[in-house]
Amino acid sequence: MWKHQVSPPPEQHRMKKAKFLLPAAVTALSALCLAVIVWLAVAGRRDAAEFAEAAGAFEQGDYRSALPRLAAVVGKDPSNAAAYRMLGAIFESERNYSSALFCYRQAKGLDPQDPALKTKYAEMLSAVGDARTLLNSFKQDFDRKKLSGDDLFYYLEALIADGKSEAAEAVLKTGQPNEAARIAYQRGFLALKRNDPAAALHSFAKIPDGALPVPARLRLLGMTGAVQFAAGNEAEAEKAFRLLAAEVPETGDYLLAQFYRRTGREREYRVQLEETVQANPLLTAARVELAEQYAGEKNTAGLKQLLRQPNNRAEAEAFSYIEAMRALLEGRFADAEKSLSAAAAFAGRPLYQAIRMQCRIARQDVGMLPESVNALLRLTPTPEARSQVVSELFPLLLELARRDAGTEAAECAELILSVSDQPSPARTTALEVRLQTAAAAGDPAGILRSAAALLKENPDHPAANLAMGDAQLAMRKPDAALDCFNRLPADSPTAQFGKARAFAMQQKPDEADRMYAAAWRQAPGNPVLFESYAAFLIDRKRGGEIAALAVALPATPGARHLAAFQQARAAEAGNSPDEARKHYLDALAALEKLPPSPAVDYRRAYLSALAGRDTEAEALYGRLLEDNPQSLPVLLNLSEVKAALGKKQEALSLARSAARLAPDSEAARQCLKRRGQENRP
Repeated sequence: MWKHQVSPPPEQHRMKKAKFLLPAAVTALSALCLAVIVWLAVAGRRDAAEFAEAAGAFEQGDYRSALPRLAAVVGKDPSNAAAYRMLGAIFESERNYSSALFCYRQAKGLDPQDPALKTKYAEMLSAVGDARTLLNSFKQDFDRKKLSGDDLFYYLEALIADGKSEAAEAVLKTGQPNEAARIAYQRGFLALKRNDPAAALHSFAKIPDGALPVPARLRLLGMTGAVQFAAGNEAEAEKAFRLLAAEVPETGDYLLAQFYRRTGREREYRVQLEETVQANPLLTAARVELAEQYAGEKNTAGLKQLLRQPNNRAEAEAFSYIEAMRALLEGRFADAEKSLSAAAAFAGRPLYQAIRMQCRIARQDVGMLPESVNALLRLTPTPEARSQVVSELFPLLLELARRDAGTEAAECAELILSVSDQPSPARTTALEVRLQTAAAAGDPAGILRSAAALLKENPDHPAANLAMGDAQLAMRKPDAALDCFNRLPADSPTAQFGKARAFAMQQKPDEADRMYAAAWRQAPGNPVLFESYAAFLIDRKRGGEIAALAVALPATPGARHLAAFQQARAAEAGNSPDEARKHYLDALAALEKLPPSPAVDYRRAYLSALAGRDTEAEALYGRLLEDNPQSLPVLLNLSEVKAALGKKQEALSLARSAARLAPDSEAARQCLKRRGQENRP
């Protein structure tokens, strides 16, 4: 009877399913919302209970229990102004003013109309020394005269701290704030800013105990210590700093350490620094100063203990500075310089510049040393610092002199002399290097200055007396030269040589001969002595003795040239031109075996002319003139050679060039005169 039923299409199945599912979903959502509401209500009651427990612990003075609970409360509910306020009070009681400031700032932001919170915010800004923020935050109310007495007290203090003393004075003249103790505090602060310790002490003495808020009272202790120290009352200053350290070790310990440093009590300073770092590990200034103490003691282990992971850029630079000290002590100079480059904030500290100087000394970087030395001495312009710099540079100078590093040794010597003005081995060595440098450069004035400086500090200095004697001879002052040579040991060949020349200049041939002979017996074969002795013998018409002296000369081309040349001059003096020419040719042959150089070529040209080889001389002088057109000796000698070859116009032109080059030269004037005479019709 029943026909076969036809099933509905799939869409109808889905619609029927949806009809049943939709009410179920609505029911589930409603249940979830109800659960959330219930959970929030329960959680709210739980949070309220936690806050009540925290507040109860706070009210009972159990800050150790209250602190973590209140921190948990604001962690869950950052809008709880009361919890922030309690946290601020806890941190304030611990003298943790920066944390207290944060909490009071949060509470004030949540409850801006609360005048007590406003005052606490001002007090904490004052406590942490943030005068600029305090002035900016309260200026509008100050201009409108809406500050409370407490707020005005902190505002005036900020004005003074920020250098606006006149504005603070103007308010104080009106009798505000209306408490005598606070006015005395502000006037004492103003006197301290004016560097008037007596007036500051007079004002501070009017402040009874307990009359100021705690942060101001603590600052009063610090200022009292400062003005007592400035007034010369060290005992009273120490008393104030000790009281401050007892109440607030985190900052007071450091101020007490500074007091010990300024009074020269190094042992107490060191101990107090260690206590400061222990009491306040985050106080970077104390950590750096303690590191400098360890560095002075070469205490690398202590330096290592002071290092830790930095929390900010300032700490990173401080720890790089400490690492530079450690690297220097361990001889790791490259690491020390690298660490210094990451600690530029400390470049104003003497030890920073001392480390940089020592690193450059270790690298023998003479060119950069003046920068380091000058920077260090700008920071510590004391005789002790200068002496320390000289003692650091002295080993470097000795090493450079040992290596015969002329230019670098001269630079190092000048640096030492610029720093040192007291006699010392380092200064003497520097002056000796300066003397050698001047002698090598052929600088007569420099030789005189250096020798005079050495003789001023040590009248018997051998090298200085020898140099000064030579300089006096060059100035035709044989008496003064003898005074210098007589200060040298009597059996010294250099002294005997100097005396021989001085006696010869005084026209005392017997004394001169005796000294020459004595010097030659001790230094036979010395080329400089031979040349001077030979000239003396030629002048005394005793040129025949030169050959016997020449036997002692070394078997070198230079010595053979010297012997032949002096023998040629002796032959000329004895009117033996053929013999003279022979010796000149021998001298030329010896020169041919020397390495070529402008000096050798000039000597060859000169000897060629003397030997009658004018064409060779002309060619040699011509090449020398091409290389150095401003050489007066070449111009004059080439003019003479051209004249001997009959090239009168060329000779005259060269003489004119010499006269233009050196108008004050007598040799140039005489040469031009001769050429003029030769070219007359």
